[in-house]
Amino acid sequence: MTDPTRPHADPIEPARGPDGKWILTEEGIARDAEASRLRSEGKSYRQIGRELGCDVATAHLAVQRAIATVVAEPATAALHFELERLDAELRSLDDLYGREISTEVLLEATARIMAAITAELEVLRGEKAPVVRFDPRTHGVTTIGKPQPLEEAS
Repeated sequence: MTDPTRPHADPIEPARGPDGKWILTEEGIARDAEASRLRSEGKSYRQIGRELGCDVATAHLAVQRAIATVVAEPATAALHFELERLDAELRSLDDLYGREISTEVLLEATARIMAAITAELEVLRGEKAPVVRFDPRTHGVTTIGKPQPLEEAS
């Protein structure tokens, strides 16, 4: 099962670099991808281990490495994009900084933040938000937590 020319015992484990740290080889990346593909077909880690010639724990680690690699690359780009968008939203409140805190300033900041959240929800849900936002006070329900009739909340 183990290739004697490889510097490590398990054929699916990454190799060690000159500094002693684990590194993934092209062969290891391909095996991790294969382990992930087998898992996506519904195979157990035991079955994956048998097919790839490794134990259950190593098969599990291979799948986890593949998932982390797949998720990390686009997730990093998406994270930077979202952080830029959040920064832009915060900059939209710049004119309120330095002003004395008042009901008017707090209502304005809240309205802007709620508008930004509503716009995000429209994108996520793929539909337009209602013209009038839900106001728990006008519907006689609690304003904090899961809305429930006020008489039940007390």
